[in-house]
Amino acid sequence: MSKEAKTFGLYLGVTSVLFNALYYALGYTSIGENDPVQSVVGIVLLLVFFILAALGQKKRQGGYLSYGEGFKTMLGAGVISSLIGVAYMAVMILVLEPDYQQDILNQTYENMIQQNPDMTEEQLEIGMTMTEKFTSPMWMLLFMVFFGILFAAIFAAIIAIFVRKNKPIFDSVDSDSVQ
Repeated sequence: MSKEAKTFGLYLGVTSVLFNALYYALGYTSIGENDPVQSVVGIVLLLVFFILAALGQKKRQGGYLSYGEGFKTMLGAGVISSLIGVAYMAVMILVLEPDYQQDILNQTYENMIQQNPDMTEEQLEIGMTMTEKFTSPMWMLLFMVFFGILFAAIFAAIIAIFVRKNKPIFDSVDSDSVQ
């Protein structure tokens, strides 16, 4: 893994955790709630740090960066950042917000009743059982790792197209040596 992947993955992970912790501490969102502003800021941070990582490696390599090198660097940064985010979430879920799963279940139950007032008790029970399974701390952390790496791969694949610069096959051809 490149030096840039490690460095900018760490920067992205720490910056994301600090932003999310501040956002949560100020009461703008509760844990588990999806906020559009938080999502947009997260994507912008990801883009900025991925581009900085790729450009840093490109500069270190004399201005050249293949698509594969750029992709690997940004994906590496994404993996490191995802692992830092999962560690933060584990602390939030298991230590700071021990009622997290129950809060999600309560919110889900209310949403189900509001959106589908004609649901039977059996349908509600089935929905809540599924929700309970997938909101367990283990499953949530596994989903975070999986989707963090998946989104990192998607963004890295796209950004690598724009930051790549392949080395020319022939750096320069001396016209006197060609006959």
